[in-house]
Amino acid sequence: MPRRASASPAPVPFDPAAARAVRSALGMSPAMVARVLADSYALPAPPALVIAWETGAAHPDERELTALARALWCLPGQLMGGRAESLRDYRLALDLPQEEVARRLRVPVRAYVRMELEWDGDRLQTIDLATILQLSPRALVQATGRAERLDEILRRAVDGRWQSQVEPLRILVPTLDEDWISYALKSLAGERATASALWGTTGPAAAETRQSSEEELSDRFWLLIG
Repeated sequence: MPRRASASPAPVPFDPAAARAVRSALGMSPAMVARVLADSYALPAPPALVIAWETGAAHPDERELTALARALWCLPGQLMGGRAESLRDYRLALDLPQEEVARRLRVPVRAYVRMELEWDGDRLQTIDLATILQLSPRALVQATGRAERLDEILRRAVDGRWQSQVEPLRILVPTLDEDWISYALKSLAGERATASALWGTTGPAAAETRQSSEEELSDRFWLLIG
């Protein structure tokens, strides 16, 4: 199910240690960073705030993260510690304004703002989105709020005829090759059939094994996809 818009956006991902490491590698002091933020980006951030960011005592907002990354001559993604989850996060990681993404998708800015909160683009727009934001298939599923739908398709594939789920999965993740989808689903179904004897037994061990397998189904799928 697509992610619903919330009243207040989640904090932007930020890795204090990464920010400190980038600054140190440049040979800049917190005071120097603060001066660049004030002079070049009109952001009144005293050295104490820069230090607070680097120690985790404070958390930068979107504007502050973008300005900090520019002051440190890096992309915001380098300061996120690989924690991007939403479309907003991945867009910020590349220092792309919403207007630029909207232009590349050939949609009005207002439409993209809404789509970033709850993605409902068609197949071609989804493919373009993945290219623009440099999203892997797995990141695309997560960022567009399609993880639950993927889990549903995978369960159907291993519990029934996996062939019938190739097209739904190709629609859900249009950046995946159909042959790879078929390979992964066929492999999952085969693994489920092999383990069915154990799952058919009774007792706590069997129940625990089945629950664990259900929880790991999507992880196994992505591993097969490679």
